Amino acid sequence: MHFEFGSIPVQIPQFKIRNSKFIFHLLGAGSFPLCGAYHAPYSSFMPASSVTIIYASTSGHTEYVVERLVALLQERAPQISVRVLRAESAGPEDLTSADVLVLGSGTWHMFGQEGQLNERMHRLLFDRCTGVDLSRTPVALISLGDDRYHFTARCTEHFMRFLKDHGGKTFLLPLIIVNEPYGQEERIVKWGEKFMEKMV
Repeated sequence: MHFEFGSIPVQIPQFKIRNSKFIFHLLGAGSFPLCGAYHAPYSSFMPASSVTIIYASTSGHTEYVVERLVALLQERAPQISVRVLRAESAGPEDLTSADVLVLGSGTWHMFGQEGQLNERMHRLLFDRCTGVDLSRTPVALISLGDDRYHFTARCTEHFMRFLKDHGGKTFLLPLIIVNEPYGQEERIVKWGEKFMEKMV
């Protein structure tokens, strides 16, 4: 499988949700549902053979989840071409460069408010990518959060707002990791398996 971090090819070694009421509200009956207007059947996007993963990570948690996902793809779906970029290194063209886009971020306190995207992801999406058209690129989301805060994984809502504003459709339900990802590898694997089923 072809992997890139930025422009450099690399080989990556293998390596409770509380507040569920908020999450289910967001995913089902909230302002940005993952069905209807913002979710298209996967058949609309087949076949898919390449994916770009763009993530923002400050504490290393989101990066860990991305590394585990990439290792899974490398092991089980070597036919899929994967490119990985940090948000601060990505530009508008990177959001539409592959068959499927994956965006990953934690939920942070920013602009004097909790429940925001990581600042690096926010700058990418809402400052540098204002003119991006995602109507032909399905998007999968990786959202992390901390249940010590009221808006545990609200970065998902900001992702969905960006998709809505740019014609995007979700590829599958988001991967939501609450608290540190260490010890939650099974959740990552199960989501990754669903991701691969749709890709191949």
